[in-house]
Amino acid sequence: MKKGSRTTLAFVLAGLVTGVVFSLGPWKEFQQKRAESAQAVAESHQIAKERADLIQQTAQLQTPLGREQEARRRGYKKPGERVVELDP
Repeated sequence: MKKGSRTTLAFVLAGLVTGVVFSLGPWKEFQQKRAESAQAVAESHQIAKERADLIQQTAQLQTPLGREQEARRRGYKKPGERVVELDP
């Protein structure tokens, strides 16, 4: 090999090594941001599910049957009604 070719090869290799070393920091930051983003999306989906459940519960409580069921769950009974509990 000629001396000029070795020098060029050395500079190219040095440039590649330098590029790899300087790209490790941004790559790690990218991976961290990606993980944070995935976690935020998962939390958003969970919150949306909880919101949908609350909307359904609210709609149920706005019906006469839903109000009666909730009242019974809380221990209320109609006047003159006897509550019978069965052992499972």
